[in-house]
Parts: sequence; C-alpha cells; structure tokens
Amino acid sequence: KLNTDSTPPQKSSLPSVDLNDVDPMIVQAIKNAEQRVNSSPTSAQKWGELGVTYWVNELSQPGRECFKKAQELDPNEGKWLYCNGLTYLPGKIESAIPLIAGAADLLDSQTYAPRLRLANILSEDGQTDQAEPHFKKILEYRPDNPMSQLGLGRVAMANGNGSEAIRYFELCKDHPFTKKAANNALATLYLRVDKADLAAAAQTTAEAI
Repeated sequence: KLNTDSTPPQKSSLPSVDLNDVDPMIVQAIKNAEQRVNSSPTSAQKWGELGVTYWVNELSQPGRECFKKAQELDPNEGKWLYCNGLTYLPGKIESAIPLIAGAADLLDSQTYAPRLRLANILSEDGQTDQAEPHFKKILEYRPDNPMSQLGLGRVAMANGNGSEAIRYFELCKDHPFTKKAANNALATLYLRVDKADLAAAAQTTAEAI
C-alpha cells in the first residue's frame, strides 16, 4: 500500500542571481559551475565549488546559499563552513566568528588555518582573552608556528605582560612571515626594560625588511 502521507524530497534550486551587468567571462564561469551542480545536485563538492565561484566574484549572498547547501549535504566537512564564514569578512565579524569556530573544530586534524584566522579576528577585535586559547591550541600540535607565537606575543603585550610578550616575539623574530612585526614589537618592549642596544638592533632589522 502506498503511503499517501509521504512527500518526495524537494530538489534544491540554484540561487537567483541577476547577472545582467556582470562580465561575460564571469557569467560563463558561473554558468559552468551551475551546470556541474545540475549534473550532480547531491554533491557537496559541486555546491561548494559553485559557492566559491560566486564568492570570489563578489556575489557573497548566493555564495553563502551554496556553502550552506554543501554543509547540509556533508555536515562533517568543515571547509564549506569556513568559506561561508569568510564571506562575512571583513565587515560582519559577529556573523563570521561562529561559522569559522565551527570549521576550526571540524578541521583541526587537517589544517590550523581556520583556528588561526579565528584567533586573529578575535585579537584584532580586542577580544584577546578569547583569542589566546586558540593560539595556544595551535601550538599544541604546531609548536613552531610563527603566526601563533606572534599572536600570543600581541596578546601578552595588550595585557601588559612585557616579559611574556618578549619571549613569544623572540621565538618568531627570524621567521620571514613574522620577522618585521616581531622585531617592531621587540624594539618597543626592549626600550621599556632598558635594553637600548637590543631595541636598536630590533628596529634596524625591522626597517631593513
């Protein structure tokens, strides 16, 4: 006997986007990505790729719709949650934070990028107490990560802990990604503890970059 109370699942429709004033090359890229979704409507990867295509071409809202659909299809995959969070940056960090935090928890075993982005967002927003544990968590499995060392140095500096800040900045003062920022900070901190020679050397290093 047929179950007349059941209804077939509804097929998700593509976002409705006005492409009239969009460059033809971008329109073609979007159409190609949409076709791949139409060919595999239950593929989280295809929905995510369509979301990226929208997002990188400054169509954030349809990108979010696609990332949300990709996450629904594959809830254990954090990259689409992360991409969704990035669409809100830089202007809407209150919307970005919970999405990037969720992605960080899902992707910790694969990459530290979402957690580092989350920590930097919190730190730059003045939420240093919330940022600190994320920087430290990265160092648990990436003990030489210079960006986390730099972040913890900035947290310590903001909290008035000069000696701890110096310790973290000294750890990353020679890495090419953090050399300038760390040495600039050290130049200021060394002066505070009457180490003028070290301050001058740090400033010279920073200015040479």
